Amino acid sequence: RSPIHPNVAALALSHLESRGKQDEYGKFRLWGSVGFVLATVFAGGLLFEDNLSLTIYIYSISMFILGVISFFLPDRQVSSNIQWKDGLSLLSGHIELRVLLIGIVCVGVTLGITNQYLVVYLNELDASAWMIGATVAISAIPEIPIMSYAEKLIRKWGLRITYLVGLSVLPLRWFLNMMITDSLVALYVQTLHGIAIGSLLCIGVIYVDRILPVEWRASGQALYVSSLHGLGPSLGLFVAGLIMTVGNTRLLWALCLVVGILGTYIIRHAMYIKSNNTT
Repeated sequence: RSPIHPNVAALALSHLESRGKQDEYGKFRLWGSVGFVLATVFAGGLLFEDNLSLTIYIYSISMFILGVISFFLPDRQVSSNIQWKDGLSLLSGHIELRVLLIGIVCVGVTLGITNQYLVVYLNELDASAWMIGATVAISAIPEIPIMSYAEKLIRKWGLRITYLVGLSVLPLRWFLNMMITDSLVALYVQTLHGIAIGSLLCIGVIYVDRILPVEWRASGQALYVSSLHGLGPSLGLFVAGLIMTVGNTRLLWALCLVVGILGTYIIRHAMYIKSNNTT
């Protein structure tokens, strides 16, 4: 799964750029969110019917179909001849990307914690089973309109501001999670997740694509995704496990609040290191 996202993102952006529609990436990406919501509801139904093992076969068939479809996709036209060792200079020679990824790792720390401990948090609030299941699907729904209107938001507010506003709802979410004691209110608060993820997986992807040379865009997307969904969550889960041995999820949300604010600040700093065409 790991190489799929950055390569597909780079391919889609290359296709859109050739038509002068790079900012319309969200209209492509939103279908992933639609699929996630549908898959979550479907998997929940299988769970209640004690047929969850079917998801393994459904996943395998889906990936096979995607593999077949990939043979018919247009290839990216990158004429530069580069060696793998040249990739070492991607981070060392690009301070904007380097600082951005540090901030993304911080954001990934908070996302890793919430993905694993959200159910524990809702259990602490005595949430019902249906409410816990609905939270996962509901939290993803706002991604769809965010991605659908991403082009208009970018044109109106600029790429940087749109991205930072989307990220800023995460610290708000962590703060509210600390304060809330009603499970129903907590359910609605989790919709903030969709706003932030829509920004991270759409606006952020476009931003990384713009700041890198064409031959390094797929590599840049891989670094972005691995920082957000790999390194960051791994660090977050390690620290969260230590915290949960002596406390509850309220301490986790406090950690997420601090790290989330720090990550947002670092990302903002990275985006304004130098003036370029990403405004």
